[in-house]
Amino acid sequence: MDVEAATSKSRSLRIFSHFGLTKHGHGGVKGDIHPCIIRLALQFSEFRICGANARCIATLNAFKTVIQDYITPPNNTLSRHLMTHLSPQITHLVSARPMSVTMGNAIRQLKLEISGSDIDMPEQDAKDLLCQKIDDYIRDRIIIADEVIQDLACKKIKDGDVILTYARSSIVEKVLLAAYKQGKRFSVIVVDSRPLLEGKALLQAPYIGISRFLDPF
Repeated sequence: MDVEAATSKSRSLRIFSHFGLTKHGHGGVKGDIHPCIIRLALQFSEFRICGANARCIATLNAFKTVIQDYITPPNNTLSRHLMTHLSPQITHLVSARPMSVTMGNAIRQLKLEISGSDIDMPEQDAKDLLCQKIDDYIRDRIIIADEVIQDLACKKIKDGDVILTYARSSIVEKVLLAAYKQGKRFSVIVVDSRPLLEGKALLQAPYIGISRFLDPF
């Protein structure tokens, strides 16, 4: 029975292994970790920065600092060596919280931009260009993309609709608020879960006249 209990417990832990748990210390990461990455990892592990978009933007802004402080070693090129320098920074962040899909997409795009850097361009110009491309990515792929989603989703909401949502998504919250400001009246059911119970914060949103329900599990 002890073996069966241990096996069952192990399976249960694997089921929830994709949820980020707070970790203290990141001794398994090798290489020089930039101070801004150390601070960001701590904020991730303590859930002070939550949400896929918020974490992605914070990560990209931290990478801009890392890139600006980076100096290409002798007999190397920025396009080949910079990613080697960024890899332990990424590993350190992932050790604090698992990487979201949004972050994974952004990092893949950054790798592509780095590999395509002009080896004949002065180093500072190349770093400035990469930082500009990071800003462009944040604007086009996150901020503007959210605005498009908000506009399209808001059109789907009709008076009397009952909307079911999980925890607290920044884009869902923007959609609900935009729909309410357009005069639409609807009900929202928020399904929440521990440990963060983010849905409770969504219940504080200023949707006057909207029925609110919290269903924690």
